[in-house]
Amino acid sequence: MSEYSNLNRGVLFKNSKKTKDSQPDYLGRIDMNGDEHFISAWIEQSKAGETYISIRVNDRTDATTKSDKTVTPKTKSKGNADAPF
Repeated sequence: MSEYSNLNRGVLFKNSKKTKDSQPDYLGRIDMNGDEHFISAWIEQSKAGETYISIRVNDRTDATTKSDKTVTPKTKSKGNADAPF
């Protein structure tokens, strides 16, 4: 049986430690071409009322320099508020 590969795959989990709206709703990791990155995701709503997921990818070395070891941006990036996705 061949070994399972996580190459170019990722996972998100509900952020059970969320205490503020600015913190991500989901946190996880993703492998991109052999490099591991942390991902954060927020459930958002566009001005048109469409629900979408906003995602931020951080290099693993950037996130591990934080004292709490979590990826929590200082400001919530809304991106394109009219994006349908």
